[in-house]
Amino acid sequence: RVRRELNIDDQIYGAGGVPVRLMFHLHPAIGCALTGNTAQLSWSGENGRELAEILLPELMTWQAVSGTKDPLLGWYSPSYDVVVPAITLVGNARIGASCNLRTTIRLGLSAIGDGGGLVDDR
Repeated sequence: RVRRELNIDDQIYGAGGVPVRLMFHLHPAIGCALTGNTAQLSWSGENGRELAEILLPELMTWQAVSGTKDPLLGWYSPSYDVVVPAITLVGNARIGASCNLRTTIRLGLSAIGDGGGLVDDR
């Protein structure tokens, strides 16, 4: 099976010591296990359990947030006046002058092995 991969390059330009934050919002049906800068994702698809992996920029400190009110993060609204908790991956860093923050999203079982360590299957 061919690995499907998407690279996202965020190029940051500025003076030294600039705080930077990146966020990736996941659908509520997606389970996520975050270890360091690697997020293992799983969800139910047409052919059973689907898997993906997000390799987040190593320069950042990452956390998975769901359903918080202060700050208001980790929510999904399927319709007006309805909200459900969802996972938001939040990365923070203080960067020097300029840098490139690369995120790699790999889709499919062949991209990530056996999917071990996944939790929070929704």
